Amino acid sequence: METNMWGNQVPSLVNNTYVCGGAIINSLYILTAAHCLFNSDDTSRLPEDLFVGVADHRQNSTKDDVEGATALVGVREILVHEEYGTGPNNDIGLLKLKKPLDLKSFKQLKPVCLPSNPTKTYEGAQGHIYGWGVRDYRSKLPAVLQEASVPILGPDCQIKSPDVTITPQMLCAGGGEGQKDTCTGDSGGPMTVEENGRHFLVGITSFGIGCGIRGSPGVYTRVTAFLDWVLENTKDAEYCN
Repeated sequence: METNMWGNQVPSLVNNTYVCGGAIINSLYILTAAHCLFNSDDTSRLPEDLFVGVADHRQNSTKDDVEGATALVGVREILVHEEYGTGPNNDIGLLKLKKPLDLKSFKQLKPVCLPSNPTKTYEGAQGHIYGWGVRDYRSKLPAVLQEASVPILGPDCQIKSPDVTITPQMLCAGGGEGQKDTCTGDSGGPMTVEENGRHFLVGITSFGIGCGIRGSPGVYTRVTAFLDWVLENTKDAEYCN
């Protein structure tokens, strides 16, 4: 369903073509999935070819643009986790923007908070997932940001693939009766959990087997497993407070 909670979600673009989602975590950095930062031939994307759309809820319209907030922002640097390689583990990366975002002046432009407890699993919590990805393999990419809520599963979750092992760096959400899930185009986007009226970034859309299939949850990069890495690489920016 369409969402009004869109201030911290961003689409990433290459040559004006939608690539992936991401989340604003502070004034200079976007957190996304590492696999979004590579081309189809596995070569690294270049910062000069990548742009981030901020405060851009409806991508095919300018009617909801916010003067001073809605913009395409260039990327200065791409950081991929050092242990990301073949396979989905350590699927996390950062985009450092060419200029800091004004996070104080616009409600449509704000960072999502990072969790503080690295041991918290969030099992049983409702995860809010967002993206401009397709609803199923028969549909086109929507122009408007979509949102759904899915239950976060425990660390012993399983997916319908004998070739994939769920590691402590991942978390699963959804499955059950299916239908609600992330899909193609949602990669890199955030999964948040609301606590005391604030949204905390607990997952990054990584991969899945199909979309919305009964008993097959989506898999997300577990943000709490990478807190030290994120904080170490983003010291030069203002955080959610």
